[in-house]
Amino acid sequence: MEQETQTMNEKTGMSKKAKVLVGILVAIMGFSAWTWWFYVLHAPERDVQKFFTFWQWRLHSYGLKMAYESDVYGGETPEETVRLYVEALRAEDFALASKYYVPQDQMYKLSELKAGSRGIDFGKYIEFIEGFASRGIRTSEMPTEIFLVYTPEGFESAATMMFKKNPATGKWKIEEE
Repeated sequence: MEQETQTMNEKTGMSKKAKVLVGILVAIMGFSAWTWWFYVLHAPERDVQKFFTFWQWRLHSYGLKMAYESDVYGGETPEETVRLYVEALRAEDFALASKYYVPQDQMYKLSELKAGSRGIDFGKYIEFIEGFASRGIRTSEMPTEIFLVYTPEGFESAATMMFKKNPATGKWKIEEE
């Protein structure tokens, strides 16, 4: 057995330590080659991806800007927006009701209103929202953002609706309820 090992070492001319060092050196070179391949050769692909992500964001921003500029729905005050919203809900015109929200939330709110209208408590929801117009107290009033807070009968904690003024049209939009 020793003779076979000795014969193999004589054939390769390398000691055991040298073989280990060569193995480590090959592993380091392999990792370096992979790193170079991944980071240098694929850099253009990452740049293209960044380019498309940037332009998708720009198109989305431009579309949102256009949506705000063409948006005519909402009231002159947050309370008026609530009244208009409640009128649309009572008429079950959910497409119109969803337009009283900020443009980026309108599609989501439309599907949410359609689904919620099938619930048995939809009338109570309308009464609850209506309370903001008649009994809501303005808090944190800023030029472009207003909160209406009110405590419905039978509740111990207050509810809040947040409104944002459309900078393009001056109409108040529901941002959060």
